[in-house]
Amino acid sequence: MIKILSFLSLIILANIALAQHEVILSGDATEDTISSPFSLPFDHASFYPTFQGNYIRNQTIYTMPLKTKSMMFTPAEEVEYWLKTKTTRIEGGLGFGYELASSQILLGLNVYKGSIQSETHKVTNPEIKLHVKYPKTLDTFSDWLEGDSGRYQTYGGVSASLSAGIGLVNLLNASVTFQGQFWIEIQKLAGEKVLISIREEKLNRKNIQVGPLVSRAQIAFLKGNQFLYKFQLDLNNPEHHDVYKKALKGHIVEVQEKIRNANQELSWKGVQKSLYMGIPKVVGKSFNRSEYQMKIDEEEVQLAVDKRENMGIFLPLRDHHELATIEQDKLTLVWKSEMKKLHKKGFKKNVFF
Repeated sequence: MIKILSFLSLIILANIALAQHEVILSGDATEDTISSPFSLPFDHASFYPTFQGNYIRNQTIYTMPLKTKSMMFTPAEEVEYWLKTKTTRIEGGLGFGYELASSQILLGLNVYKGSIQSETHKVTNPEIKLHVKYPKTLDTFSDWLEGDSGRYQTYGGVSASLSAGIGLVNLLNASVTFQGQFWIEIQKLAGEKVLISIREEKLNRKNIQVGPLVSRAQIAFLKGNQFLYKFQLDLNNPEHHDVYKKALKGHIVEVQEKIRNANQELSWKGVQKSLYMGIPKVVGKSFNRSEYQMKIDEEEVQLAVDKRENMGIFLPLRDHHELATIEQDKLTLVWKSEMKKLHKKGFKKNVFF
């Protein structure tokens, strides 16, 4: 049975559970380098420092899903619980750039590091504030409700880039990135139990992007490997509190000696293709296609993901996902569509005919 856990942006490409295998593939977890406004002349060319920075704080609220056999719209005031998610991301990097003499060809090298922290909680009031912070002790989860979850990720790496343009229009961007990641995922279970998942990953990414502002095409080649360690801890067991601290420090061997766990080794290679047409922040459409060949332990799986998205203030915000997996002699197709803002004409046409 294949279950779709989540789709994330270019930062995290897919969360997918295949049979008894859980797979998370990473996408582009870095942002474009921001150059400083000054340069240092050197031998008819220019060396200049580069800076990379990113800070994002995002919060979403959903009503708890209700299982029904027919379509039903429930007023918000009648919902008993809401699902509230808060995510914060901080990223920084330093490097240098080099501009070839009498041209608009730029070379760059950048070292970066970042963190992403996210929590999802079941709340009785959507106005309740979430305070997301890295849980250093197991006692942190005593106040969590069953089903609450958190994800805490750190990553870093080095990237080399090449860009070329004409005037103010950037026509070509190419980059090679080597990145390492470590993250811990936590879910509160029934009976004061906590499910811990620890992942370590190495990712190589080669990316080429061409096109001016109103049209942009991109292709990326990825290759990576990942190790997953999953185990349960009991809040009422004093020994498990010490095990949790060792897990945070990455002492997986010691954790394996004390706690029964499930391990998984994953390697993959794939291609990401994307096309954007429009005016940024105003109106536009993006089309994305990703194909992967994966090896989960000793089992080979093929994965394809299609995504189409409306962007800009003058289009109804919608995301469409189509996913196909081939696992031995089994083919599975999944379709998902998200309407971020109600489109009245479409609503009347599809609901009231």
